[in-house]
Formats: sequence, C-alpha cells, structure tokens
Amino acid sequence: MVRQVLDVTQPPDALYAGLKKELRRHIRRVQTQGFIYEPSQRPEDFDLFYHHMYLPFIQKRYGELATITSYRLARRYFDQGELIFVRQDGQRIGGTLVRYTRETYIALLSGVCEEHVHQMRQGISLAMYWFDICRAWELGLRQVDLGRSRSRTSDGVFAFKRQWGAHPVPVEELHVKRWFLADQISPNLGRYLNSQGFLAEREGKFWQVVFRTDQGCLSEADCHRLEQRVRASGLAGLMVLDPPVAPPAVRRTDS
Repeated sequence: MVRQVLDVTQPPDALYAGLKKELRRHIRRVQTQGFIYEPSQRPEDFDLFYHHMYLPFIQKRYGELATITSYRLARRYFDQGELIFVRQDGQRIGGTLVRYTRETYIALLSGVCEEHVHQMRQGISLAMYWFDICRAWELGLRQVDLGRSRSRTSDGVFAFKRQWGAHPVPVEELHVKRWFLADQISPNLGRYLNSQGFLAEREGKFWQVVFRTDQGCLSEADCHRLEQRVRASGLAGLMVLDPPVAPPAVRRTDS
C-alpha cells in the first residue's frame, strides 16, 4: 500500500487548468449540478456523519470485507479536524472526515446517505476530491493526503488519484511489503507482471518494476518511452530486473 499526496501550493484554479480535459469536464459538471461544500465542527454533525453516512455506506459497499473505524477513534480524528459535507439543493448528501497536521490536509473517512447512494454516478465522489482541494487551499495547507491505494499503477484508485497530480509516499503506519522469489519467469508471466505496474520502494522513492525475461527483452527505446510515462506519473523512474544469471558450473577433477 502507498499513500498518494497532492501538492496544493497553487490555487485550485491553477490546478484545474493543468488537469486533463476529461477531468475538467467532470468538475464543471459538479459545479453546474449545484454541489457545494460545508465545513462543520459541531459534535452533533459528527454523529450524523458517522451513523447515517459513513457506517451504512461502508457496510453496504464492502459487506463482510468492510474494515470499520470505531466511533471512538473517528471522534478523536474529528477533534483534530472537521467534517466536509457535500450539499445539493440544500440537502446534505455525503461527507468526509478530515484532520490536519501542520501542513497536510488528510482525508480519512467518507460516506453517503443511503437515500443518495444512487447519485454516486452523478459526481459525488469526484465532488469530494475537488472540495478537499479547495478546502485545503482555503485553510492555507500545502498538501492534500488523498489516502491509500494499492501499490501498482494499474490499480483504478491509484490511476484516478494520479490524474489529479498526486504522487506516492510510503504508508508509515502500515506499509505492506511483498517479496517475490523466482528462479525463472516465463515471457507470458513477465508480460503480465509488467502490465500491472508494480511499485518498488528504494531510499524513500517509488519506482515501477519491469521484469526482463530470457525470451522477452525490452528494447532501449521501449524502456525510454516507459520511463517517460512513469516519471509523468510522479514516480522516480524504472527499476529493471534482469533474469538471474546461473553460477558457473564447477568442474571436479579426481586426482
């Protein structure tokens, strides 16, 4: 797992201008549909968020696989930050629990009222991301922590956050590391692993791993094109792993 963090040292309008055309179109749609945000630090609003937005939304979305943040812990986060409600036509339809550090705005928990879940396709999720950025700028913070993603570039959540210009950072409190041991990698397996875009961490930076196989070597031109693409994604570059070299055979001579 990695976190993806977005720099907000420029105003939202400047960030908007640098986004891809499709994402700008979605943000305009959020604005034309009348979505607005409302910060709140009222304790009674926390109960509304936790019991009527966050809890039922997570339980219904993930079922038995849901990992629920306890009321007590969520309330502690609330005391260090605030709630950002999304409103439309005067109604609160969803919200995000955020907390702050000295420079960073951290989006922790989100939820949508059960009667408004059908509006997810209308842009509630995207509105939450955009309003997090706007609110962080309003508070004078320098970064927005957009939360965790799986550590591979093919992951949909990773790709979505990358569209905003977010770059990966280690998850300090729970940084899962996987070790792969292989004697030989077939060309088909190598192509599959490369298509997933697994990330490797080295000295605090993230690199996309590329596996070379005996029968599926990448050309220098291929590596150059791929490296340009991964650097544009906020990664440090490519980490190319060559096939293991067999140790030389030892000849035994009997005296």
